[in-house]
Amino acid sequence: MKRIIISAIIALIIFGGLVVAFKFGSKVNHELPKNEKEKIQIPDYLNVPILIYHHVDPDLPAAASAARTFYVTPAEFEEQLKYLKENNFATITTKDLAAALAGKMILPLRPVIITFDDGLPSQFQYALPMLEKYNFIATFYIFTNPIGLSKNYLTWEQVKILAQKNMEIGSHTRYHQYLAKETDAEKLKIEIVDSKKKVEEELGQPITAFAYPFGSKSTSTIELIKAAGYLSARDIVNGYSHSQDDLFQLKAYFATSDFIRFKRIVDQPGLATDVAASCQRSQDCVLPTEYAVRSNCPYAAFCENNKCVVACPMWQKTDDARKPISYQVGCQKASDCDCRVWAKEQKFRCACLDNQCVSVIE
Repeated sequence: MKRIIISAIIALIIFGGLVVAFKFGSKVNHELPKNEKEKIQIPDYLNVPILIYHHVDPDLPAAASAARTFYVTPAEFEEQLKYLKENNFATITTKDLAAALAGKMILPLRPVIITFDDGLPSQFQYALPMLEKYNFIATFYIFTNPIGLSKNYLTWEQVKILAQKNMEIGSHTRYHQYLAKETDAEKLKIEIVDSKKKVEEELGQPITAFAYPFGSKSTSTIELIKAAGYLSARDIVNGYSHSQDDLFQLKAYFATSDFIRFKRIVDQPGLATDVAASCQRSQDCVLPTEYAVRSNCPYAAFCENNKCVVACPMWQKTDDARKPISYQVGCQKASDCDCRVWAKEQKFRCACLDNQCVSVIE
């Protein structure tokens, strides 16, 4: 009897150990299989509007209307954010753009980059709460000399809070000088290299984004910025199409109080997609060019609840190892589908559309 009891206890211990090992040791793989990641096509260019803000302040200057280039009221800023949200725009960072141009990630369907220059208190007081309200992120370019020293600029504690809230922090030099006019190599190093080190020391994280004060630059400054370890540099020249060749001259627009102009900027031809268009069947939907040229997944446009969506058909390995992965997984409802995500950064939703398991791109 004693042997039977001991054997039973041992069996329970072994079984319990297996249960614990399965529960705590198993890890669901949400990444695309390696051979699929290698198929991501490096795009020739990407259309992404970049917006430049300075002051977001209810107290407007009494100066000429030209000064409004650098001022929007909180109400005007919120009107613009609300438009972006209602029209399915998704905010990304300059680091995301650089990664996408290198073929390392897929951008959302309607990407936009919101940037703030100089490190001004109104950006923290008024812009940040509204960015959080609409679940948006932004890039804050600061020039380091006045940070924490002048009441007209942010404190380092505020900059740290921005970083903690997933805002991208970039360098806007140390003294906000015209870089193209500077010929002293040591002074250029202070503006470009030392400002980067200062922000990194304060935040304890790498800084890869740079913005030219006044849009002033030269061939030598661009080369120094690259050598310093930045991944991109934002200009003030208008445009929305970006390539790897111009990552250090990213085109952008000043966001002013002119709402009609704002809508024209973000709704530039080539940026609009057929996603969210009304439909009765999937044949009514057109796949946006942005996804038609990518080879990491055979994207398709579907009609879901009378709205067009873009989705990646789910994959399923065949029994024959010599055959490629099959993308045809039938279903009657979403619960029939085994969802897997093909990139950590990409949001997706499991669905059964046209009797096929798909990951709908959010």
